[in-house]
Formats: sequence, C-alpha cells, structure tokens
Amino acid sequence: MACSRQLTYLEAKITSMERTSEQLLKWEPFPGLPRDLDAPSLTTDYHNGFHLILAEPRADGRAFRVEFKQPLAFRSVNESYRLKLIEPINSQLPWPIFKVQHSTWVEWFHDQSLGIYRDWVVEHFLFMGEHVIEVLSAVQPVITEIERPSTFE
Repeated sequence: MACSRQLTYLEAKITSMERTSEQLLKWEPFPGLPRDLDAPSLTTDYHNGFHLILAEPRADGRAFRVEFKQPLAFRSVNESYRLKLIEPINSQLPWPIFKVQHSTWVEWFHDQSLGIYRDWVVEHFLFMGEHVIEVLSAVQPVITEIERPSTFE
C-alpha cells in the first residue's frame, strides 16, 4: 500500500535548495569600477531611500554613491560573521558588488509577504567590504561617482 502525503514546508524548501543553490555573480554596473571598495557610510530614510557610499580604502581613492529609491529590505553584517558566504567566492575577491541568483533571501521575502509580490522581479544585491551589505529591490540602484569626502580615510 503506497503512502501519499504532501511535503511539509521544510521538506519542500530542502528539495528546492537541492535543485538550485545560491550563486553570487560579479556585477559591474559600468566599466572601470575599482575592485576594492568599502562602505564607510550607509543611510536610510522613508523619503530619500537607501544610500551607500562606496570608497576605495586610500585617501586619494575614488568614491561612489549607490541609491535605492525604495528598497524592499536590507541588512548589514560584519564580514567576519559571513565566512560561509565569503568562502566559496574568495578567489573572486576583492570585488565590491554581486547579484545573488536563486536567492534564499528573496524566497524568504516572498514567503513572509504571503506571495503577494511574486509578480515583481526582486533582485538581491550584495556589497562586499568590511561589512557585507545586502539589499532586496525591484529596481536597479543608481550608481554615480562622487567627489570623495575627506572624512572617508
């Protein structure tokens, strides 16, 4: 006698993860992006959105402003707490910006919002530096080169 049952949520997640695992892909939004950038500034507010300043770790280095008008979520964690994430891409580092394909965080977002935004193309952006900063957004960020503030040494 065959036993038939529905998969539990956890079993379905594990099955899904076995088929596709997260992939971090280097993203170069424009040619000539420096390989080694850190994020000395992160600001967010309801009216102006989410902004990062990415800067080369030297006094005369270049700096960039990354703007997300309406991010869906973001998180920031010191790189020393994300070793499992960093280890598989260590040969690609230093590199400042990645896109995450088959993101478990995007799946978590859809699960937590009861799937009402499944028709949106939600992307997972990852900024690698002293902190690993991740952003979920339905819109690409605007990245512009800025004059380096003297306080980012």
